Amino acid sequence: MEGSISLTETIGKPPIPISSPLKPDWKDRLDRAFDQLRQWSLIWGYSLLPRTLNLEFLPEDSPDLGQCQWDTQTIRLNPKLLLPEHEDLLLETLCHEAAHWMAFRRHGLGIDPHGPEWQGFMRQAGYEPRVGLATDSMMKSFDPPPSRPTLN
Repeated sequence: MEGSISLTETIGKPPIPISSPLKPDWKDRLDRAFDQLRQWSLIWGYSLLPRTLNLEFLPEDSPDLGQCQWDTQTIRLNPKLLLPEHEDLLLETLCHEAAHWMAFRRHGLGIDPHGPEWQGFMRQAGYEPRVGLATDSMMKSFDPPPSRPTLN
């Protein structure tokens, strides 16, 4: 599932899917994530952040949890983060990618992507800066359990 949601269109109202339908419970999780993004934008002193960024979904088989694309002002998230059991990871990944965008905006593209500037934004938002969250074992947890043969 690939899709795009413009955060510009979500201020003061629920997110609007642009190119792909969302399950109702996914929409609820995205609403909460956008509310949190609004809070981080105030903490970071850039209230226009939610109006600036676009959100897209990575292909479901992507090995990444998220990506920040400065040139297109886009954050791309793995849609598997929208599963109920991954809501905390959804928020942390969204913060991780939004902190990249803020660090690049404030300090330029020449900084270390996971350097002190990015780490500062993560800490201000209440997260320990962590890199490489998408471990093999974590990504396997996204996979459905293997089907077991049934005994007749």
